[in-house]
Amino acid sequence: MFQNPAVAVLELKSIARGFRVADTMVKKAHVELVKVHPICPGKFIIMIMGEVDPVDEAMHAGIVDAGDLLVAEMFLPYAHRGIIPALTGSVFNVEWQSVAIVESFSVACAFKALDISLKRSAVQAIDMRLANGLGGKAYYILNGSLDQIQSATEIATTFLQEEGALVITEIIAAPHAEFLLKGINGPLSY
Repeated sequence: MFQNPAVAVLELKSIARGFRVADTMVKKAHVELVKVHPICPGKFIIMIMGEVDPVDEAMHAGIVDAGDLLVAEMFLPYAHRGIIPALTGSVFNVEWQSVAIVESFSVACAFKALDISLKRSAVQAIDMRLANGLGGKAYYILNGSLDQIQSATEIATTFLQEEGALVITEIIAAPHAEFLLKGINGPLSY
């Protein structure tokens, strides 16, 4: 794993250019491609991670290559280590307590809200979904004690409202086993 992890996301309005930009980014600096694929509605997302300086360098090369086809960009230096497992579906053996679901109109804002929530509250990121099949929106799921879930949700709500990107947040205190099996764990399997 990286010493000082950073994450960058570029969103483009061209699928073809998106593939080219992803190649440009990994040629420019030593970074790892986390996500590279089309998203709804007809856009393209590139997510990279690595050490702070190489990610910054690769992101700027991508921005230049994307040109006027760039829709949004996001750079998270010193990203919380809980973000990548949630994105890659590698969170296992969860001890469920209370759950928060945070939904955003913006992929980039959802990343920032998750990072802030994880850094300021003792919660665990369980899952994060980005735009694909979601009409361009993003959401993430948190788990933790009810007081920490409330804190994390407050933090995310404030940030997303300020950015004009909040859809809604929901808290489920002590979720039922059937819901966890088919409601939370069900969607995680697709």
